[in-house]
Amino acid sequence: MLQQTQVVTVIPYFYRFIDTFPTLKSLAEAESNQVLALWSGLGYYARARNLHRAAQLIMSTFSGVFPRTLDELISLPGIGRSTAGAIIAQSFNLFGVILDGNVKRVLTRYLTLKPSAKQTAKQFETLLWSHAEHFTPKLPHNNRVADYTQAIMDLGATLCTRTKPKCESCPLSKTCQAHLTQTQTDYPVKPPKKIKPTKQAKWLILLSQPKPRSVPQILLAQRPATGIWGGLWSFPELPLDKPLNTLKQITSWLKKTELFDISAPPTKLTALESDSHLFTHFTLHYEAILVTITDKRPKTLESKKSKWYNPSEITQVGLPSPVTKVLNQVGFFTHDNKQPKNGLLP
Repeated sequence: MLQQTQVVTVIPYFYRFIDTFPTLKSLAEAESNQVLALWSGLGYYARARNLHRAAQLIMSTFSGVFPRTLDELISLPGIGRSTAGAIIAQSFNLFGVILDGNVKRVLTRYLTLKPSAKQTAKQFETLLWSHAEHFTPKLPHNNRVADYTQAIMDLGATLCTRTKPKCESCPLSKTCQAHLTQTQTDYPVKPPKKIKPTKQAKWLILLSQPKPRSVPQILLAQRPATGIWGGLWSFPELPLDKPLNTLKQITSWLKKTELFDISAPPTKLTALESDSHLFTHFTLHYEAILVTITDKRPKTLESKKSKWYNPSEITQVGLPSPVTKVLNQVGFFTHDNKQPKNGLLP
């Protein structure tokens, strides 16, 4: 959870996750939807899928015993060399080398390391690994590997920060080359900024509410297992190359896609304000159209992996944060997950 997410954000998620899955076995046997629901809001959902799959592999391949060697650990999905080193060092107090972003910052400043003109990024990474291994305490002469790996990560996270490093409080300041030469902000060398591409999406929010004060239900479709928001539930997407802005156009499109039995046609259409969501490699601009069906709830087709959810049921599945944001915008959620009291719903 701490990969790509701040500690303060992680804490409540961590405790909910551990309370739900106290053992490897319980996690391995869980449904994917349950795992993703507990991860909703943390982003980078491949981490949740990898964690779930890793638990299943440990139960099946390693007989339920958590592996302790580097090669075994990196064979599990979602575990790279640095994460494996952290597990080895902090879980088992064995020799394990780490090189996360915090450690890279400490090393490059302490030794004033920057790639030469002839070095590739991979070669420079190899150099950093050699220094990381050099400073990691060797067993059996020093049995504080776990303390060291935690300490150097915390040093980068709390003192040797990207901006305004607190050198006056740093225990390494007397021998840190960047501090001695007052070049802290030169390290690590920043790669040139890449311009993020933008992508567009148009969502169809299908609301079924046969009676004015009945519990509303919204149609969600499960996304493919791979790609962004893999395995999570989102709104059906409208094609961008067709004019789909009226009830007649939407109804015609629904008949062709066969998301559900169209015998109960939509009766109201509301266009929502557009918004954006930032990913690591691109920006998603999305707009949404709220379409209401006041006849009896249409029957969905299982082959389309779509399902109607009411406010209490929807909290049990994994939702991307923009989907949750839109659901809040239309008033689908309330503090008690019962009848909405505000937003756009009747």
